[in-house]
Amino acid sequence: MKSTPVREIMSKDVVTIRSFVPFRRIAATMLTRGIGAVPVVDSAGHALGLVSRTDLIAKEAAGAGKLELWEFLSRRGRQVQARGEATTADRLMTTALVTVTPDTGVARAAYLMERHAVTHLPVVDKNNIVVGIVSRSDLLRAYLRDGREIRREVEQVLRTSLPDDDLESVKVHIEDGVITLSGTVDRRFAAHAAHHLRAIRGVVDVVDVMEPREREAAADEPTSPGPLF
Repeated sequence: MKSTPVREIMSKDVVTIRSFVPFRRIAATMLTRGIGAVPVVDSAGHALGLVSRTDLIAKEAAGAGKLELWEFLSRRGRQVQARGEATTADRLMTTALVTVTPDTGVARAAYLMERHAVTHLPVVDKNNIVVGIVSRSDLLRAYLRDGREIRREVEQVLRTSLPDDDLESVKVHIEDGVITLSGTVDRRFAAHAAHHLRAIRGVVDVVDVMEPREREAAADEPTSPGPLF
């Protein structure tokens, strides 16, 4: 079972801006729409960059500070100066853009956010056109799914992962997104089931306390021959 795709949690009504949009209009858009970032696109909707609240605050901070002469000689100092002088999206935006597609798994999206220290991921199609955006809030919201929805998916996974005999003996307890499995099963199938359960959106953890099923037919065990005399 694959991880839940980004398309199920992304914001589809994504607000985008063009590269020439001024600072004040970007700030007003974020505040009035209650969003933390806006993708910057060209006339066809292709992703060019991203402006976040962090970028806007960095511009304000850069404008308030005064760089020493030696700081102008460093790369960091030149970046700070450029950020302080930026007035439009093309100068404010982050161009080292990290994107995902609608089919990207939620777990992969979370990894990319953590790996690149970003708070938003534009979602693009195969032509690099922005079709949505994913925020950290969207990822956290996945863990607030209704328990009945999670249970239905858990039952489906178990039906496809366990033999009928094991399925009847497994007991499932779900609380606060944590799945606890108990019962007597063939351990070969139990590990497979637990792995797929962790991929369900909204599952925080899987606790496996299932016990191995004893071999039922002792007659099948190889025996050493007894004494002939």
